[in-house]
Amino acid sequence: MTAQEIVTRIQQKLAADNIQWRAQTVDTFKAGRPETIVRGIATTGMATFDVLRRASAAGRNFVITHEPTFYNHQDQTDALQSDQTYLSKLRFIEEQGLVVWRFHDHAHMLRPDPLVVGSARVLGWTQYASPTERGIYVLPPTTLRALAADVARKVNGRFIRVCGDPEMKVTRVALGPGYGVPSLTQAVDVSIGGEAPESGGHAEYDCSEFRLHFCRDRIHAARHRQSCASRLHHSSNERLRCDRAVSRRDANALSQRLQHERRVRS
Repeated sequence: MTAQEIVTRIQQKLAADNIQWRAQTVDTFKAGRPETIVRGIATTGMATFDVLRRASAAGRNFVITHEPTFYNHQDQTDALQSDQTYLSKLRFIEEQGLVVWRFHDHAHMLRPDPLVVGSARVLGWTQYASPTERGIYVLPPTTLRALAADVARKVNGRFIRVCGDPEMKVTRVALGPGYGVPSLTQAVDVSIGGEAPESGGHAEYDCSEFRLHFCRDRIHAARHRQSCASRLHHSSNERLRCDRAVSRRDANALSQRLQHERRVRS
């Protein structure tokens, strides 16, 4: 089955759930050839260079990502045509025969939203989901400080921003992973989101999450180039040692032949 055929099956399943495919969407192929035969599938929040390397090593050549591959929401690459990080990533995708497709807009149209449900499962909150309020979780009473510490531990988050009285008692939580934060109303005690805009629009999103993605890719692209150079150096040394061995063997054979010819002439 090809990557395109798998995407078609996803679209058909969405249609069966009364979710029509949008004409304008970011859910498109980002790199690779849609006609590629799929050997395995990797799903990820973001198709970073590191994720692509691990997918390739695992034999999963079709990568379905939720967030962008090339550092901005629309995956626009016109300004990246001379950027070595972008070029290294694109070259790796081509060399490894990978295909990258994004599943974002239509994923959020599913009910329940798989991003919310998945985040709640990671946090251990599935059993606390409100049966009548979408995205609301009614937790055992705790403090904002303890809740933030528990979330940070479970998502392995080194940096989590918290606003509010750390000792405030909380129980009702609005969960909205991704861009933006659910509205903080009188109906909830805490609102949890993925990224919070502070400078208007998607400005902070573009300057934080995507730039962090770019920086990580730059590091992994450099490591990949070093690895390739090391393998090339090792291969060159092997060939050099082989050539030297052949040269020594040829020299010994020539010496023996000359000695034999001198004995024959004498």
